[in-house]
Order: sequence, then C-alpha cells, then structure tokens
Amino acid sequence: TAHFLRRACKTFLRAQYGADKGELWYLKLKPRCMFEEVLNIKPTSNLRDFKFHFMNGEPVLVQVDATKTPANQLMYATHGSFTLIPSFQDIEAKENGMYTLPTAEDLGPKPKIYDKLTLDAMTIAKAVNQPYVRVDFFVYDDDNYAFAEVTFAHDSCKRGEGNFRPLKYERYLGFVQTHPEYRYHHEDILLL
Repeated sequence: TAHFLRRACKTFLRAQYGADKGELWYLKLKPRCMFEEVLNIKPTSNLRDFKFHFMNGEPVLVQVDATKTPANQLMYATHGSFTLIPSFQDIEAKENGMYTLPTAEDLGPKPKIYDKLTLDAMTIAKAVNQPYVRVDFFVYDDDNYAFAEVTFAHDSCKRGEGNFRPLKYERYLGFVQTHPEYRYHHEDILLL
C-alpha cells in the first residue's frame, strides 16, 4: 500500500487545488500529502458533521449536516444555545432538490461533548486569525469527535451561488463580518 500511496500523492501534488473554485489562497501554499488513519465508526453510528462558522474570531452559528435525516439535511443552529434557526437555508441544497425544512427533532439534542467541541473550534479559529473561518468536526456516537477541516470560504467559494437564504441571513452575516466592531450576540440571528 505504501507504493500506491506514493503514486496517489504524486498525482495529487500536480493539481492546483482551489483554482477551479476561486479559492486562490491555496495556490500560495506548498502542496503536501497527508494520510490519516481511518476512523473506527460503526455503520450504526449517528454521524453528524458540525461546522462552526466564525467571523472576526467570534462563533456566529453552527451548521449540522446529519447523514441519518431525510435527504442529508443541512441544519443551522445558534452557537450558544444550540437552537434551530427557523427557515435558514443553504441555497446549494435547495438547488439540488434535496432540501426539506428541518425541525428541532431533526437537529437532535446537543451532543454531550458540545462544549469541548466548541472550545476546540474556538481555539483553532483564533489561531487561524482570519475575518471568516469555518472549523469542521465529525461527531459520532454523540461522545466522540474528530477534526475534519478548516476553510476560509463557505460553500467552496462558488462565486455567490452558496449564499445563505432567506437573503436577510446573508445580509446580516455579511454585516457582522464586515463590521468587526459590532458586538455580536449568539441569539441575535433568531430575531431576524
């Protein structure tokens, strides 16, 4: 398998990652290959992808992608109280025809490890120190998690196609990001 991994790595290193999506900052990074150990997740595990969105170092919301819900729902919750944000949508999911409005039941309870997960996400976001950063983790069996990725562009920088909907959320989050002096409160988004 080492021979296969070396060949795969050479192929990956020739790619100009991010150029096709407008994520040009990747072109400034020295390409490298990293191989991770496979997570030992049982097929019956409740696997959820937690994506913490930060603006100016502050957590503004958490996106939960749940594989066990109908149509792999994308759900958005307030960072602090883990409350479902009603009618908040990601346009990409709607365009693919797989979106249904999630319920609080779909979101499920806050995982036992949520506070530790949040602390780890905040530590990473502060170390990255960018106006916008998303820190992702896989949570499985509600008490285990693994780091997934850090990105500087929600929805792969698809040139405006991955906006949050309704538009009031996109405008509000844009305001929060472009006004670092604004003191964001975790529940403000529920008032929109």
